[in-house]
Amino acid sequence: LAMKLNSSGVQQWARHIEDDSVGSQNPGSIFTDASDNVYITSENNSGYTLVTKFNNSGNFVWQVKQTDNNNWNNYPVGGIDSNGDIIVMGSWYNGDNYVTNIHKLSSDGTLQMSRNFSNQQDYDMYEYYDEYGQAGHVVGDNIFYGGYCYDANNDQDVGFGFRLPVDGSGTGTYGRYVYSDNN
Repeated sequence: LAMKLNSSGVQQWARHIEDDSVGSQNPGSIFTDASDNVYITSENNSGYTLVTKFNNSGNFVWQVKQTDNNNWNNYPVGGIDSNGDIIVMGSWYNGDNYVTNIHKLSSDGTLQMSRNFSNQQDYDMYEYYDEYGQAGHVVGDNIFYGGYCYDANNDQDVGFGFRLPVDGSGTGTYGRYVYSDNN
């Protein structure tokens, strides 16, 4: 359910997020663009990513379903870059391990770019996600993303953070820190 409230807290509109699958839609994030259009990233009952767009009056504009990334680790999250394009990010199971994935959609929902990131040892990469915030943020022309994976060489979990230009170019700029529950 997406809802718009005015500055006094009075409901302006409410919309259910639906697609052709049976069951619930699990929202990951909700955000707006410069024209106050509303975008919602969610995961449907089949595990596929949905990005739904409503205009600022609550009218349905479009919805895209990305079926190449089922089995998300957590619900996909998103944001808008400085060009008005939609960035969707998260970690998902590719059949072998969990990888970090970033999609870029144009303002009409057309897929422009998709990148998967994994660690060099092909171990699972998970996003940092909890009830206080999401793993990724779009700021201007950059995507910032954080998570963790297992480092078999040192027998410990390794946290990572990276910055990637929104056009998907390059390998990203990585920062790394190590934490461990091992004695």
